[in-house]
Amino acid sequence: MDWQDIEVLEEFLDARLLAQAESGVRTLPEALSGIRSRRGLETALMKGFFAEVPVVEQALAATPLSITQAFLLPFAPAARNLPVTTPAIEPVILRRLRTVTPASPLHLALVELVRRQYRVAAQAADKADKEAIRRAHGG
Repeated sequence: MDWQDIEVLEEFLDARLLAQAESGVRTLPEALSGIRSRRGLETALMKGFFAEVPVVEQALAATPLSITQAFLLPFAPAARNLPVTTPAIEPVILRRLRTVTPASPLHLALVELVRRQYRVAAQAADKADKEAIRRAHGG
């Protein structure tokens, strides 16, 4: 699977999560804690899902996903005790996410930095897995 496929799947997942929040199948914090795409961010923003800071803080407290934290943090910049993510968001980026205007071009650029960091870590883990499999099979 390539990263373009993953992006499409993330958009699909976000749409499903937000629809479930609207229908009451999930709570809004549960849905927001899974946002992984720019389209998901834009949809939630358009629907006013970020209007209540405590809701966003609940979502932040429930997600170990660095990309989701990057999307949500500007909407609740005072949130503390964020779950540790793998990979961890660089401290300078994390500080900046607390000061940027939500959904601004700078916010979206910082999200992309976090996404790239995640991709590099995922690709390294995938490579290590494949090498371990080759070694286990005598290759």
